[in-house]
Amino acid sequence: MPMKPLLDEFISEYIERLKAIKTPEDVNALYCWFWDEKDKIPQTIVAVNEGLGLSGEFELKPDLPCLSIGSTSGLLILAANPSWNEFSNKIENDYCLTSPQNYCSIMADFFELHPKVVKKRIRWWSKPISFIQLLPAWQQRFGQSKNSAEKWQNAHTTKLIGGWDLFPFHSKSDGITPLALKENAPAWLKDCMKESLNAAFRLSPEIILVASKSGCEL
Repeated sequence: MPMKPLLDEFISEYIERLKAIKTPEDVNALYCWFWDEKDKIPQTIVAVNEGLGLSGEFELKPDLPCLSIGSTSGLLILAANPSWNEFSNKIENDYCLTSPQNYCSIMADFFELHPKVVKKRIRWWSKPISFIQLLPAWQQRFGQSKNSAEKWQNAHTTKLIGGWDLFPFHSKSDGITPLALKENAPAWLKDCMKESLNAAFRLSPEIILVASKSGCEL
């Protein structure tokens, strides 16, 4: 399926930038590029949704993308694409749009800064943080957590956990994975996911944990 010109331009540049990621600083550089190109994102998302036939709860949202949150050096939770909530994502997006520094900070310091910005902790992360036990000597390194607040604070201070997405645009439900699993999936979509995974490998986390059965299949 041929891409529309803007989609071709934006996605092709994104894939090339994924190929250049080797350090956390390179991830920040990608976020700065997203911020500089933010005016192109809504039109790109329209083209992606139309091209892939995504609608309803599977429709991708025009918020600033989220490739990675937290640390990439310890336990890295791999997901297909970031989730979307009308309330918290509007607050998050508004904060990120104020400056590239705020955008980079809320992603890198997610476990400390994100709850302060949106006034709540994202419930989904309660379970993945528990998998910190997969890391060697996790008790000595992560410490004990009496409650959710301490768990999130330990996630921030120890820099032992983070998240990574194969496709960086938000949606309420994952419609990307089923499409990518099809034999006739667009080459650009497969390239996005492949190069995202390659970038995660180059960052050398201790463990990559795939967050879903379909993700494992992918």
